[in-house]
Amino acid sequence: MASTSTDRRLGLSGNAAIKTPCACATTANITLSGEQTIDGVLTSASRVLVKDQTTGANNGIYVSDTGAWERDLDFDGTYDCVCGTLVLIAGGSTNGGVVFRLTTANPITIGTTSLAFSSIGSVTTPVPVASGGTGGATAVGGLANLGVVQVTAEAGTNTITGTVDALVTAYRTDQLFILVPANTNTGATTFNPTPSGGAALGAKNVFSNGAACAGGELVANVPAILQYDGTQLNIIGGAAYIPNAFKLTGILSPTALTGSVNDYNPSGLANAAVLRVFTNGPDWNMTGLAGGSAGRVIFLTCLATAGTITLLGENASSTAANRFLFAQSSASTSIVLFPGTSIILQYDAVVSRWRQIGIQPASQISMEDGATSRYVAVTPDVQQYHPGHPKAWMKTTVSAGTPTLVVSYNTTSITDTGTGVLTWTITTDFSTADWACTLGAERAATALAEANARKVTVQFGGQLAGSVILECNDDTVTTMLVKDPAAWHAAGMGDQ
Repeated sequence: MASTSTDRRLGLSGNAAIKTPCACATTANITLSGEQTIDGVLTSASRVLVKDQTTGANNGIYVSDTGAWERDLDFDGTYDCVCGTLVLIAGGSTNGGVVFRLTTANPITIGTTSLAFSSIGSVTTPVPVASGGTGGATAVGGLANLGVVQVTAEAGTNTITGTVDALVTAYRTDQLFILVPANTNTGATTFNPTPSGGAALGAKNVFSNGAACAGGELVANVPAILQYDGTQLNIIGGAAYIPNAFKLTGILSPTALTGSVNDYNPSGLANAAVLRVFTNGPDWNMTGLAGGSAGRVIFLTCLATAGTITLLGENASSTAANRFLFAQSSASTSIVLFPGTSIILQYDAVVSRWRQIGIQPASQISMEDGATSRYVAVTPDVQQYHPGHPKAWMKTTVSAGTPTLVVSYNTTSITDTGTGVLTWTITTDFSTADWACTLGAERAATALAEANARKVTVQFGGQLAGSVILECNDDTVTTMLVKDPAAWHAAGMGDQ
């Protein structure tokens, strides 16, 4: 369902249904630059509905300027407007007080799709809004071919009913119904209001984004706007607005797992938004989670001193409606939760499965444990734990027998222990002395002579978890003399 937010500083409404009024509207093609007189109104950093451009893709709502005009913030993106978006014009000899409707069919791409607007009526006199009850309004006024209808006494889940004013005797194309659903819909939905003292208008299907509702599009106690297009009702707006930070309630910490679980349904799950699962033993599997309903979101966290929780995708050990579906291309894809990591799950009522929202951050364990997942994000603090990433490296130059550490990573120090011998000490040790050390040496002079060549090796018995002793020899076959290179190069790979 569309959301509504208001920028009080700029005076803009983010609703795609009804826009903040414009100062004037064009009557012909204009140059989109410079302040100018439009329909009798001299612009000055004014909000203008441009609707008559030769190139229809250039139509829309702009802010005038002494230089080039730019689209206003609430009409410059893909989700800012839909077929049926309305805008009132505040001034102008021709368009003042007129409401214009965007008639271009969805989908709409701003700057690409040709936009067309048509007048649907004038509001130069007050416009009473038909409301539920005993008939407080006597006419729908200047919006006679539109109709703005408030619904009261809403009831039902997928068959929504309510009361409207007695004046509303039939559906009219472009009619707007403002309602507050009593329940969140769970599937295909119809709307059937009843005029006060009259007979129901008849059930009409409710669509969202061009498709029949499947569940979760209308949310209990969240206002919504439905527009009738002559055949069905389309959700075009609402008022779900979060102005500040928010917090989740319903934190559940069940008894620690003692084994793998199917159809996981701990006591209190029905009212939980955060599920803190403990496991202090080996690795356990979870094949399904109960309590799924359209759009429900659960934050699941693995809290363990040892062990992991693997959410197995499409596993038959759980009831179909409780299963996880993490990748469309591979239904059996699983996600491993390591100690201290979390996942956000949302229930998809269309396929009756729990899906992952967003991407998990990778942990050190997940980076080291095969590092084959396509469903975790690698952050800078863990990327070095991948098996294919060097854990330490360095370059040390030698001048007149004195080594100097030039550049390095995860290196504490280098120590000159004699001609042609260097000890490299690593800051964060490897888990064992069994790590791969890749070595190189810069020859002692430019000439490609045997005496200038250098070979670097690891000293026998000189490799530990946190350091390694390197030796360098010349390439003289008979003597293999220990000599310094012009520069030492080394990198280490393995488990830390």
